[in-house]
Amino acid sequence: MAVGFGRSVSRHSAMADRREWLVTNGLGGYASSAVSGALTRSYHGLLVAAVAPPGERLLLLSHLDETVERPSGPPLQLSANVWQGGVMAPEASRWISHFELLAGQPRWLFRDGELILERLIWMEQGANTTYVRYHLQHAAAPVELTIRALVNQRSFHGGDFPADLRVEPLAAGVRVQRHDDDRAALELSALPESPEAAASLRCSATAIPYSGYLLPREQERGLGASDQHLQALELCVRLSPGEAFSLRAHCASPVDQPTPAGTGSEAWHRRFARQQQLLTRWRASLGVPEVAPSWIEQLVYAADQFLVSRSGAGPGPASTVVAGYHWFQDWGRDTLISLPGLTLSTGRPELARALLLAFAASFDRGMLPNRFPETGRPLQEGDYNTVDAGLWYFEALRQYVEVTGDLVLADQLHDSLAEVLNHHINGTRFNIGMDQADALLRCGAPGVQLTWMDAIADGRVITPRRGKPVEINALWLNALSTMATLGKQLGRPADAWLQRAERVRGSFARFWNPERDCCFDVIDAYAEQPGDPLYDDASVRPNQVLAVSLPETGLSPDQRLAVLRVCEQELLTDLGLRSLSPADPAYAGRYDGGPSQRDSRYHQGTVWGWLLGPMALAHWRCHGDRVRALALLEPMADHLLDAGLGTISEIFDGDAPYAPAGCIAQAWSVAEVLRSWQLIASGIPSNST
Repeated sequence: MAVGFGRSVSRHSAMADRREWLVTNGLGGYASSAVSGALTRSYHGLLVAAVAPPGERLLLLSHLDETVERPSGPPLQLSANVWQGGVMAPEASRWISHFELLAGQPRWLFRDGELILERLIWMEQGANTTYVRYHLQHAAAPVELTIRALVNQRSFHGGDFPADLRVEPLAAGVRVQRHDDDRAALELSALPESPEAAASLRCSATAIPYSGYLLPREQERGLGASDQHLQALELCVRLSPGEAFSLRAHCASPVDQPTPAGTGSEAWHRRFARQQQLLTRWRASLGVPEVAPSWIEQLVYAADQFLVSRSGAGPGPASTVVAGYHWFQDWGRDTLISLPGLTLSTGRPELARALLLAFAASFDRGMLPNRFPETGRPLQEGDYNTVDAGLWYFEALRQYVEVTGDLVLADQLHDSLAEVLNHHINGTRFNIGMDQADALLRCGAPGVQLTWMDAIADGRVITPRRGKPVEINALWLNALSTMATLGKQLGRPADAWLQRAERVRGSFARFWNPERDCCFDVIDAYAEQPGDPLYDDASVRPNQVLAVSLPETGLSPDQRLAVLRVCEQELLTDLGLRSLSPADPAYAGRYDGGPSQRDSRYHQGTVWGWLLGPMALAHWRCHGDRVRALALLEPMADHLLDAGLGTISEIFDGDAPYAPAGCIAQAWSVAEVLRSWQLIASGIPSNST
C-alpha cells in the first residue's frame, strides 16, 4: 500500500487540508503543512529548527508562495493560504494531480496540459536544514518559476510576530535574523542545477509583512487562530524541460552544523540512501515467515522520525524520543513505552542501548522524569511525577536483552535497578510504595496524576486513580520478575525478587471484579475527602489489558479471556481502545471544544491508538491465533492515508467514525503497532491459554 492519492483527494481542498505531511531531521526539528500547502496550524512551517535539540523549536521558514509562468495558459499557483474569514487564496489543489510519500518524504506532481512539475521536500539528517526541489518533468516550452519566501522567528507554539527581523542579501539568497541575536539566523539559498538556470536566476531581498492568516486547526482547538509572516525573498528562475532547481533553508546558529554541501540533487540522494538503509536494516531483523505488508514498511520510516539527539544529556550517545509531533518534546513514560518498537523492531538495537544508558543516569529516588526540561538541559532536571516510567524501563530492558543477549549492559545496570526497586519497596515521592500487607504498589497524592491517564482541567485531576492501579501492578509484577530472571542469568542474588514477584502474583486476585467479570481499574482507591473509606473503582477502562499482554500475569487463564472479552465488547474500535466504556455516565464520545473541555475528555472515552498493540498481543497470548490477532492491527493501514500521512495519530473520537485528534504523529502509537505486528507475525510464543 503506497501512501498517496490522486485528484479525488488532492484537488478537493477540504480533504487536502485535513491531511498533513511531516519530515524530520533527527534533532527535534521538522517541516510540515497540509497537503494543499496551506498553513492550518501554528506548528506548520517549512523549517522549524530545534535550537537546543530537541527543544527550543523556532519557526524560521514559514511558507513559500510559488508561481509558474508559461508562454501560454494561466499561471500555476503551487501554494495555498487560508485568510481570516476562511477564504483560501491562492488554491493550489486545482493543479495537484498526485501526492505521495516517496521513501517517507512528500512529493507532489502539478499538472496542467503538457506541463508536469514535481516538488519534493525533505530535511538533512542531523541539521536544521530543509530542501525544496522543483523538477520540470515535461513542458512544451521553458517556464519561469517565481518563489516568495515567508519567514518568522517565533516559538513553534505560536505567539507574537518578532518585529525586529533583519533581512540581509546573500550572493544567491538572503540571511534573516533578529537584531543583535545570532542564536538562530535563517539562510535561504538558491541552488540551480544547470548553468542555464543559474544564468537566469534573479534574487531580491525584501521585507514585506503579511498578516491575516487563519489557522483553522487552532481555531477548532479554541486557541489563537491568526498569524503573520514576513516576505524576505523573491527569486525567479527559468527552467527548461528536464531541469531542476532547489531552495535550501538552513539555520545558521552557533550550535548548528555547517551548511550542508552540494546541490539539491546531491542532498536528495543522501536522504534517499539513508531511507533505504532504514528498510534494509529492518528487513534483516524481521524474522517473519511472510513478506511484511507495505503499510508496516511505512511505519519503519515513521518510527525513525521520533528518534532524536538531545543536547545537554552528558557525555556519550544522547538519544531520546520525541513523544509526538507537532507539540510534544521528550517524555520519560512515552520514551520507555516506545523504545522497543522504535528501535528493536526496526533492527537498531544500538539506539536502544544508548537510550537505556542515557536514561539510567536520570534515576532519582527510584524514579525517572516524566517530562524533561524544554530547553535541552540535563535529563535530571525534569519533573519526577510519574509512577510508571521507571517500571516501563524494566520492560524495555527485558525486551532489549531478549533480542540482543547483551548481559554486559544488564550487569552494568543491575545495582542501579536494584536500588530502583528498593525505593519502590520502601517508599518514595507521592506516596509511591509497596503495601507490606499484599506486596502491591500504591501511589497517589492530591492534585497530582501519576499514571498515563494524566489530564488535568482547570486545576482538577480528571482521573485521579489514587490507590493501586491495575496496570501499575502488572508492570510491578513484570519488573520484579525481570529482575529475578536477570539475576539468575548474571549469577546475582535473585530469590528475594522472585519471592516478591510471587507475592504480587498471588495478591493480583484482589483486582478481580466478579460482578463485571473483569478487573477493577484501581483497588484501595484513596478517598476524595479525609475520613472517607477506601473503595475499589469498577470503571471499565483499558488499563487491565496490560495485565494480559505483558509476559507475566497474575490472572488465571479464564480471567484473561474474560478481560479480553470485556475489552472487545466495550472498548475496542478499529483504531485503538476507548479510555472508558460508553456505558459509563462519564463517557465522552467526542474529543472537541476548547482546551478545558478537551482536557476533561482526554481519558473519558477518547480512543488511544497505542493500546491497539497490547490488545493484539493480549489476543495472541490468549488464543494463539496469529491471523485473528494481526487482523486487529490491519485497520491502521487505512489510517495512514488520513490525518498525519504515513504515521499514526495520538488519539481518536470514541464514537464512530473515530475521527483522529491530538498529535498527528505519536511515538507510542507507531511503536506499539509496529512492535506487536512483528512479535505476532514472527510467531513469538503466545503463552496462549
